[in-house]
Amino acid sequence: MLEVSLIITSFILFILLVIIIVKNQILFSRRIGYNYLIRFEEVSTPIDLGKNHKILEKVKIISDDKDKGIYSVQSQLSDIKLKEFLMLEYHLTLSQVIVSSIQLSGPIGAI
Repeated sequence: MLEVSLIITSFILFILLVIIIVKNQILFSRRIGYNYLIRFEEVSTPIDLGKNHKILEKVKIISDDKDKGIYSVQSQLSDIKLKEFLMLEYHLTLSQVIVSSIQLSGPIGAI
């Protein structure tokens, strides 16, 4: 009987630990922003997000490949709002901007 209660207690503690880790990761992500991969397709000239101060107020560039039009960024905007913002700022169509949510690190990124 003692073994069964020890197993049940261990299982409950494990579940609580997982819940705490996931909750903290979500709160941390909200504070620093969400990670996105931005791709610009079929644009006449390469877009350099780092030269646009309005963009830099909303986005932190983590890495980039300007020649290919690919950026890894952090932003507190949702993926939809970020895409709309980029479309308005650079006068692009829906198909020219692709914003994908990514997980760069943390416990959720390991799953």
